[in-house]
Amino acid sequence: MLVVRYVLLAALVIYGAARASRLIDNLDRRTRLSGALLGTLLLALTTSLPELITSLTSTVALDNPSLAAGNLLGSNLFNLVLLAGVDFAFFHKRLWNRTDKGLAQAGILIAMHMVVLLPMILPWIGVLRVEGFTLPFTYRVSALSLLLFALYLYTLPRVKDYQKTVELDSPSGVGFLWLRFAAFSMLVIVASYFLTHTVDTLAGTLDVESSFVGAIFLGAATSLPELTVLFTLIRLNNPGVAVASILGSNLFNLFVIPIVDLAAPREDFFVALLQGEEAKNLPALLILSLVNSIMVLVALKRRPVKNRLLYAVPGLIILMSMVTYLAVSLLGG
Repeated sequence: MLVVRYVLLAALVIYGAARASRLIDNLDRRTRLSGALLGTLLLALTTSLPELITSLTSTVALDNPSLAAGNLLGSNLFNLVLLAGVDFAFFHKRLWNRTDKGLAQAGILIAMHMVVLLPMILPWIGVLRVEGFTLPFTYRVSALSLLLFALYLYTLPRVKDYQKTVELDSPSGVGFLWLRFAAFSMLVIVASYFLTHTVDTLAGTLDVESSFVGAIFLGAATSLPELTVLFTLIRLNNPGVAVASILGSNLFNLFVIPIVDLAAPREDFFVALLQGEEAKNLPALLILSLVNSIMVLVALKRRPVKNRLLYAVPGLIILMSMVTYLAVSLLGG
Protein backbone atom coordinates (compact mmCIF):
# COMPACT_ATOMS: atom_id res chain seq x y z
CA MET A 1 0.00 0.00 0.00
CA LEU A 2 2.89 2.33 0.82
CA VAL A 3 4.45 1.77 -2.61
CA VAL A 4 1.12 2.38 -4.36
CA ARG A 5 0.71 5.65 -2.45
CA TYR A 6 4.23 6.68 -3.43
CA VAL A 7 3.60 5.95 -7.13
CA LEU A 8 0.30 7.87 -7.15
CA LEU A 9 1.73 10.90 -5.34
CA ALA A 10 4.86 10.89 -7.52
CA ALA A 11 2.66 10.81 -10.63
CA LEU A 12 0.69 13.82 -9.34
CA VAL A 13 3.91 15.73 -8.64
CA ILE A 14 5.32 14.93 -12.09
CA TYR A 15 2.10 15.86 -13.89
CA GLY A 16 1.48 19.04 -11.88
CA ALA A 17 5.08 20.25 -12.18
CA ALA A 18 5.12 19.66 -15.95
CA ARG A 19 1.85 21.56 -16.44
CA ALA A 20 2.85 24.46 -14.13
CA SER A 21 6.21 24.77 -15.89
CA ARG A 22 4.61 24.96 -19.34
CA LEU A 23 1.99 27.45 -18.17
CA ILE A 24 4.64 29.76 -16.72
CA ASP A 25 6.50 29.54 -20.07
CA ASN A 26 3.31 30.69 -21.81
CA LEU A 27 2.89 33.50 -19.29
CA ASP A 28 6.49 34.56 -19.87
CA ARG A 29 5.86 34.89 -23.61
CA ARG A 30 2.66 36.87 -22.97
CA THR A 31 3.98 39.21 -20.25
CA ARG A 32 7.80 39.20 -20.72
CA LEU A 33 8.06 37.91 -17.18
CA SER A 34 11.74 37.03 -17.49
CA GLY A 35 12.57 40.64 -18.30
CA ALA A 36 12.65 41.30 -14.55
CA LEU A 37 14.90 39.57 -12.03
CA LEU A 38 11.88 38.59 -9.92
CA GLY A 39 10.22 37.05 -12.97
CA THR A 40 13.34 35.01 -13.74
CA LEU A 41 13.34 33.76 -10.15
CA LEU A 42 9.66 32.78 -10.48
CA LEU A 43 10.42 30.80 -13.63
CA ALA A 44 13.24 28.95 -11.86
CA LEU A 45 11.11 28.37 -8.77
CA THR A 46 8.32 26.84 -10.84
CA THR A 47 10.71 24.37 -12.47
CA SER A 48 12.04 23.25 -9.07
CA LEU A 49 8.87 23.63 -7.00
CA PRO A 50 8.73 19.91 -6.09
CA GLU A 51 12.32 20.00 -4.76
CA LEU A 52 11.55 23.14 -2.73
CA ILE A 53 8.40 21.76 -1.09
CA THR A 54 9.80 18.28 -0.41
CA SER A 55 12.97 19.77 1.12
CA LEU A 56 11.05 22.21 3.34
CA THR A 57 8.72 19.41 4.44
CA SER A 58 11.69 17.15 5.24
CA THR A 59 13.41 19.78 7.35
CA VAL A 60 10.57 21.70 8.98
CA ALA A 61 7.78 19.13 9.34
CA LEU A 62 9.84 15.95 9.71
CA ASP A 63 13.06 17.38 11.21
CA ASN A 64 15.03 15.21 8.76
CA PRO A 65 17.68 17.33 6.99
CA SER A 66 19.30 14.20 5.52
CA LEU A 67 16.14 13.51 3.53
CA ALA A 68 16.18 17.10 2.23
CA ALA A 69 19.86 16.99 1.26
CA GLY A 70 19.46 13.61 -0.43
CA ASN A 71 16.49 14.97 -2.36
CA LEU A 72 18.30 18.08 -3.64
CA LEU A 73 21.60 16.42 -4.53
CA GLY A 74 19.85 13.32 -5.85
CA SER A 75 17.69 15.49 -8.09
CA ASN A 76 20.84 17.20 -9.42
CA LEU A 77 22.40 13.80 -10.11
CA PHE A 78 19.25 12.57 -11.87
CA ASN A 79 18.92 15.76 -13.94
CA LEU A 80 22.39 15.40 -15.46
CA VAL A 81 21.92 11.65 -15.93
CA LEU A 82 18.71 12.47 -17.84
CA LEU A 83 20.60 15.03 -19.94
CA ALA A 84 23.32 12.50 -20.78
CA GLY A 85 20.69 9.85 -21.51
CA VAL A 86 18.81 12.12 -23.90
CA ASP A 87 22.10 12.98 -25.61
CA PHE A 88 22.71 9.26 -26.25
CA ALA A 89 19.08 8.80 -27.36
CA PHE A 90 19.67 11.51 -29.99
CA PHE A 91 23.34 10.64 -30.51
CA HIS A 92 23.29 11.63 -34.17
CA LYS A 93 22.49 15.22 -33.16
CA ARG A 94 25.68 15.57 -31.04
CA LEU A 95 24.10 17.83 -28.39
CA TRP A 96 27.40 18.93 -26.81
CA ASN A 97 28.92 19.87 -30.17
CA ARG A 98 26.07 22.21 -31.06
CA THR A 99 25.96 24.62 -28.15
CA ASP A 100 28.12 26.55 -25.72
CA LYS A 101 25.13 27.85 -23.75
CA GLY A 102 25.33 27.01 -20.09
CA LEU A 103 29.06 27.66 -19.61
CA ALA A 104 28.43 30.33 -16.96
CA GLN A 105 25.84 28.14 -15.26
CA ALA A 106 28.15 25.12 -15.20
CA GLY A 107 30.94 27.20 -13.65
CA ILE A 108 28.68 28.60 -10.93
CA LEU A 109 27.24 25.13 -10.32
CA ILE A 110 30.73 23.78 -9.66
CA ALA A 111 31.43 26.67 -7.27
CA MET A 112 28.18 26.02 -5.36
CA HIS A 113 29.02 22.32 -5.02
CA MET A 114 32.42 23.30 -3.61
CA VAL A 115 30.72 25.54 -1.05
CA VAL A 116 28.53 22.64 0.13
CA LEU A 117 31.64 20.43 0.31
CA LEU A 118 33.52 22.84 2.60
CA PRO A 119 31.89 21.75 5.91
CA MET A 120 32.76 18.15 5.02
CA ILE A 121 36.37 18.74 3.94
CA LEU A 122 37.64 21.34 6.44
CA PRO A 123 36.67 19.44 9.62
CA TRP A 124 38.15 16.27 8.10
CA ILE A 125 41.59 17.93 7.69
CA GLY A 126 41.26 19.61 11.10
CA VAL A 127 41.00 23.23 9.91
CA LEU A 128 37.49 24.19 11.09
CA ARG A 129 34.56 22.45 12.73
CA VAL A 130 31.21 22.61 10.98
CA GLU A 131 29.84 24.79 13.81
CA GLY A 132 32.44 27.39 12.86
CA PHE A 133 30.40 28.34 9.80
CA THR A 134 27.36 29.32 11.89
CA LEU A 135 26.92 33.10 11.93
CA PRO A 136 27.37 34.36 15.52
CA PHE A 137 24.51 36.85 15.39
CA THR A 138 22.00 34.22 14.21
CA TYR A 139 23.09 31.10 16.16
CA ARG A 140 21.49 28.82 13.55
CA VAL A 141 22.16 30.17 10.05
CA SER A 142 25.33 29.18 8.22
CA ALA A 143 27.64 31.59 6.41
CA LEU A 144 27.69 28.96 3.67
CA SER A 145 24.01 29.67 3.03
CA LEU A 146 24.75 33.35 2.42
CA LEU A 147 27.52 32.36 0.00
CA LEU A 148 25.18 30.02 -1.91
CA PHE A 149 22.54 32.75 -1.98
CA ALA A 150 25.03 35.28 -3.41
CA LEU A 151 26.31 32.86 -6.06
CA TYR A 152 22.78 32.08 -7.23
CA LEU A 153 21.78 35.75 -7.48
CA TYR A 154 25.01 36.42 -9.38
CA THR A 155 24.11 33.88 -12.05
CA LEU A 156 20.43 34.89 -12.50
CA PRO A 157 20.97 37.83 -14.91
CA ARG A 158 23.24 35.62 -17.01
CA VAL A 159 20.75 32.83 -17.53
CA LYS A 160 17.37 34.52 -17.95
CA ASP A 161 17.67 34.43 -21.75
CA TYR A 162 17.87 30.63 -21.66
CA GLN A 163 14.40 29.96 -20.28
CA LYS A 164 12.57 26.96 -21.71
CA THR A 165 10.29 27.36 -24.70
CA VAL A 166 8.27 24.21 -25.29
CA GLU A 167 4.67 24.93 -26.28
CA LEU A 168 2.95 27.37 -28.56
CA ASP A 169 1.05 30.17 -26.87
CA SER A 170 -2.21 29.09 -25.31
CA PRO A 171 -5.32 30.80 -26.72
CA SER A 172 -6.50 31.43 -23.15
CA GLY A 173 -6.33 34.91 -21.64
CA VAL A 174 -3.53 35.88 -19.28
CA GLY A 175 -5.85 35.89 -16.26
CA PHE A 176 -7.02 32.34 -16.94
CA LEU A 177 -3.42 31.21 -17.47
CA TRP A 178 -2.50 32.60 -14.03
CA LEU A 179 -5.48 30.78 -12.52
CA ARG A 180 -4.46 27.47 -14.09
CA PHE A 181 -0.86 28.04 -13.04
CA ALA A 182 -1.95 28.63 -9.43
CA ALA A 183 -4.10 25.47 -9.48
CA PHE A 184 -1.32 23.22 -10.77
CA SER A 185 1.20 24.83 -8.40
CA MET A 186 -1.11 24.06 -5.48
CA LEU A 187 -1.40 20.46 -6.71
CA VAL A 188 2.39 20.19 -6.71
CA ILE A 189 2.65 21.70 -3.21
CA VAL A 190 0.06 19.38 -1.65
CA ALA A 191 1.26 16.23 -3.47
CA SER A 192 4.92 17.02 -2.66
CA TYR A 193 4.08 17.44 1.04
CA PHE A 194 2.41 14.04 1.29
CA LEU A 195 5.03 12.44 -0.98
CA THR A 196 7.74 13.51 1.49
CA HIS A 197 5.85 11.97 4.42
CA THR A 198 5.39 8.77 2.41
CA VAL A 199 9.10 8.54 1.54
CA ASP A 200 10.07 9.21 5.17
CA THR A 201 7.84 6.32 6.25
CA LEU A 202 9.32 4.20 3.46
CA ALA A 203 12.83 4.86 4.78
CA GLY A 204 11.81 3.54 8.19
CA THR A 205 10.09 0.51 6.67
CA LEU A 206 13.06 -0.39 4.47
CA ASP A 207 15.54 0.51 7.25
CA VAL A 208 17.81 2.43 4.89
CA GLU A 209 19.60 5.76 5.18
CA SER A 210 17.39 8.85 4.77
CA SER A 211 19.77 10.59 2.36
CA PHE A 212 19.71 7.51 0.09
CA VAL A 213 15.91 7.31 0.11
CA GLY A 214 15.74 11.07 -0.53
CA ALA A 215 18.13 10.78 -3.48
CA ILE A 216 16.44 7.80 -5.10
CA PHE A 217 12.73 8.14 -4.33
CA LEU A 218 12.37 11.91 -3.98
CA GLY A 219 15.17 12.87 -6.38
CA ALA A 220 13.79 10.70 -9.18
CA ALA A 221 10.19 11.85 -8.72
CA THR A 222 11.11 15.54 -8.69
CA SER A 223 13.43 15.22 -11.72
CA LEU A 224 11.15 13.35 -14.12
CA PRO A 225 9.20 16.48 -15.24
CA GLU A 226 12.44 17.60 -16.88
CA LEU A 227 12.52 14.53 -19.12
CA THR A 228 9.55 15.53 -21.30
CA VAL A 229 10.94 19.05 -21.62
CA LEU A 230 14.34 17.71 -22.68
CA PHE A 231 12.91 15.44 -25.37
CA THR A 232 10.75 18.27 -26.73
CA LEU A 233 13.61 20.77 -26.86
CA ILE A 234 15.94 18.33 -28.61
CA ARG A 235 13.24 17.46 -31.16
CA LEU A 236 12.74 21.20 -31.73
CA ASN A 237 16.47 21.43 -32.46
CA ASN A 238 17.16 23.64 -29.45
CA PRO A 239 19.99 21.89 -27.57
CA GLY A 240 21.31 25.10 -26.00
CA VAL A 241 18.09 25.78 -24.10
CA ALA A 242 17.87 22.07 -23.16
CA VAL A 243 21.30 22.16 -21.49
CA ALA A 244 20.75 25.57 -19.88
CA SER A 245 17.34 24.60 -18.48
CA ILE A 246 18.77 21.52 -16.72
CA LEU A 247 21.70 23.50 -15.32
CA GLY A 248 19.32 26.24 -14.19
CA SER A 249 17.23 23.65 -12.36
CA ASN A 250 20.35 22.28 -10.63
CA LEU A 251 21.42 25.77 -9.61
CA PHE A 252 18.03 26.43 -8.03
CA ASN A 253 18.18 23.10 -6.17
CA LEU A 254 21.37 24.27 -4.44
CA PHE A 255 19.75 27.66 -3.83
CA VAL A 256 17.05 25.77 -1.89
CA ILE A 257 19.69 24.93 0.76
CA PRO A 258 19.81 28.54 2.12
CA ILE A 259 16.00 28.61 2.13
CA VAL A 260 15.88 25.37 4.11
CA ASP A 261 18.63 26.64 6.43
CA LEU A 262 16.59 29.76 7.24
CA ALA A 263 13.47 27.64 7.81
CA ALA A 264 15.20 24.98 9.93
CA PRO A 265 13.41 24.94 13.29
CA ARG A 266 16.30 24.19 15.64
CA GLU A 267 19.82 24.75 14.35
CA ASP A 268 22.15 25.41 11.43
CA PHE A 269 21.10 23.08 8.59
CA PHE A 270 24.68 21.97 7.94
CA VAL A 271 25.30 21.20 11.62
CA ALA A 272 22.10 19.16 11.88
CA LEU A 273 22.92 17.36 8.65
CA LEU A 274 26.53 16.40 9.30
CA GLN A 275 26.03 15.44 12.94
CA GLY A 276 23.16 13.10 12.06
CA GLU A 277 23.41 9.37 11.48
CA GLU A 278 21.32 9.34 8.31
CA ALA A 279 23.79 10.98 5.91
CA LYS A 280 26.83 8.69 5.82
CA ASN A 281 26.73 8.38 2.03
CA LEU A 282 25.97 12.05 1.41
CA PRO A 283 29.63 12.98 0.64
CA ALA A 284 29.66 10.38 -2.16
CA LEU A 285 26.45 11.84 -3.61
CA LEU A 286 27.84 15.37 -3.42
CA ILE A 287 31.19 14.44 -5.00
CA LEU A 288 29.47 12.58 -7.85
CA SER A 289 27.21 15.59 -8.47
CA LEU A 290 30.31 17.79 -8.56
CA VAL A 291 32.08 15.44 -11.00
CA ASN A 292 29.01 15.47 -13.25
CA SER A 293 28.98 19.27 -13.27
CA ILE A 294 32.66 19.29 -14.24
CA MET A 295 31.92 16.83 -17.06
CA VAL A 296 29.21 19.15 -18.39
CA LEU A 297 31.66 22.07 -18.32
CA VAL A 298 34.26 19.98 -20.18
CA ALA A 299 31.70 18.87 -22.78
CA LEU A 300 30.57 22.47 -23.39
CA LYS A 301 34.02 24.04 -23.33
CA ARG A 302 35.89 21.69 -25.68
CA ARG A 303 35.92 22.06 -29.44
CA PRO A 304 33.41 19.97 -31.46
CA VAL A 305 34.51 16.32 -31.35
CA LYS A 306 34.12 14.06 -34.41
CA ASN A 307 35.36 10.82 -32.85
CA ARG A 308 32.30 8.99 -31.48
CA LEU A 309 34.09 7.45 -28.51
CA LEU A 310 35.82 10.66 -27.40
CA TYR A 311 32.55 12.56 -27.79
CA ALA A 312 30.74 10.05 -25.58
CA VAL A 313 33.25 10.13 -22.67
CA PRO A 314 31.62 12.94 -20.56
CA GLY A 315 28.16 11.41 -21.02
CA LEU A 316 29.40 7.93 -20.08
CA ILE A 317 31.01 9.28 -16.90
CA ILE A 318 27.76 11.04 -15.99
CA LEU A 319 25.72 7.86 -16.57
CA MET A 320 28.18 5.80 -14.52
CA SER A 321 27.79 8.20 -11.60
CA MET A 322 24.34 6.79 -10.86
CA VAL A 323 25.67 3.21 -10.90
CA THR A 324 28.55 4.29 -8.65
CA TYR A 325 26.22 5.95 -6.15
CA LEU A 326 23.95 2.90 -5.99
CA ALA A 327 26.96 0.63 -5.49
CA VAL A 328 28.47 2.81 -2.74
CA SER A 329 25.13 3.14 -0.93
CA LEU A 330 23.93 -0.44 -1.17
CA LEU A 331 27.22 -2.32 -0.86
CA GLY A 332 28.75 0.12 1.62
CA GLY A 333 25.63 0.19 3.81
